[in-house]
Amino acid sequence: MLTRKQQFYYDKFEDAIKEKRNLLYSSHQRGWGKSYILKELGLTLQALGYEVYFSSDYNAYEFYATKYLSKFDNIRGINNYKTVVIVDECRHSRLINVLNYCESREIPVVGFVDFCS
Repeated sequence: MLTRKQQFYYDKFEDAIKEKRNLLYSSHQRGWGKSYILKELGLTLQALGYEVYFSSDYNAYEFYATKYLSKFDNIRGINNYKTVVIVDECRHSRLINVLNYCESREIPVVGFVDFCS
């Protein structure tokens, strides 16, 4: 069960995925369950038949995903039908190439990003 704040972000991510657009929020604020939201989102999307790709600068967590992307070089050639990329705590500078790649192929990228690094 999600809190109101978590449900707000979950719904925003879900809408962005349906509209095939990117939606990234700052990961600056701590301790309210951002990773939990993304885990729930990944699990729900897989149940709905999506291919879920996941990436984080911290690989100590377990996420529900078709594939974990340790480097974004692995993203080339993925199918854009019912595919989503979820990012958690990634540095924005690391995401620029993947954002361009996914945007050109209408693959939504959602999650929480460290814009400061």
